[in-house]
Amino acid sequence: MKNRLYLLTVAITAAFVCGCSLPTGRPIGGVAGLRHRSLDSGYKFLAGIDASGKTVVWGSPDSKVVRYFKLKPSPKNQIGVAAGVEHLVSLGSDGQVTAWGPESDPACQVNDNWRYEQIAAGGFYTVLVRKDGVPMFLGPDADKQDWERKLENGIHARGRVLEGAEPWPSAVFCGPESVSLITRDGRLQTWTRQWADRFSYKIRSGLRDGACTQRFMVLLKQNGDVSIDGLWHDPSWVEDRAQPEPPPSLHHITRVAVSENSRVMALDQDGGIHEWGHGLNNQYRKVPAKPAAEIVAGGHFQAALLKDGTVKIWMGPLEYSYLWPNREKELTPPPGLRLMIQKDRERVDGNKVQPIESLRGCPKNGGP
Repeated sequence: MKNRLYLLTVAITAAFVCGCSLPTGRPIGGVAGLRHRSLDSGYKFLAGIDASGKTVVWGSPDSKVVRYFKLKPSPKNQIGVAAGVEHLVSLGSDGQVTAWGPESDPACQVNDNWRYEQIAAGGFYTVLVRKDGVPMFLGPDADKQDWERKLENGIHARGRVLEGAEPWPSAVFCGPESVSLITRDGRLQTWTRQWADRFSYKIRSGLRDGACTQRFMVLLKQNGDVSIDGLWHDPSWVEDRAQPEPPPSLHHITRVAVSENSRVMALDQDGGIHEWGHGLNNQYRKVPAKPAAEIVAGGHFQAALLKDGTVKIWMGPLEYSYLWPNREKELTPPPGLRLMIQKDRERVDGNKVQPIESLRGCPKNGGP
């Protein structure tokens, strides 16, 4: 107890010296989790950080990312990956971001003059949190679609600051047509294609992370529970309660993911993988697998990074036989592949206290 009180005193003192308070969105105690993702999936590919610290990519030969990755080797010392439909970004320990995809794709046009500490990727865009805590949006040009036109008109366009976003978000996640931030005190901020504006979701506190489809959100609470709700732009769908509700017995969750066919995944603190939702005919099951460290959901497949560094990939019989007859072979990890298991923790895990990473983002002299 004395050691814990001492460490807490050190943290509070450091916060005072730095000139800002401890982020209330990361309470002492609670479920431990990973800050960066070692594995992520696009529509037809998977990407991860291997044991040497380099980004690796594999998947369908007709994936743009798979093709472009062959032309651009990965830097060393990578600590996280984020995948969109057909682009990929990777974060280095030095704060530099590397992107793979068409050079003309705005989601790949990262400003090398900045250093970053968080990355996320959605359908056709990228969100980067700079070292000074400012979230940046990279997306299509203004002449493409309605959302981008509105973004160009002063809200946020490619390479622009994500206007209205609170600095130093504790988590960032993207859906096919939305961007969401979890603030330091656990609230949700979301920008959607329908509204092209900031919208504070009705669950306003106690959140930790999330995942999103085009029609509903899977929200991970700070206490390890899972909440699912429809998006506000489809009120009839919300009223019908068509969301795939989580099983009542589901607790102590550390990660969530959701596929395009509305198959929801959850990873518990012991490494167990849970699935339910429309892609499983609204049935629940626990995936037979060794303990996992990460879970991801692709276009029509699911994958997990197991704690031994290997990757498990699976999909339903319909996807095997109809959608992607060659997908199983194409998505098989390269022989001998072992991925890096991230060690950086977001919260206190038992009596183990992380370095005061949450204070790293305190602005100096009131600004970047």
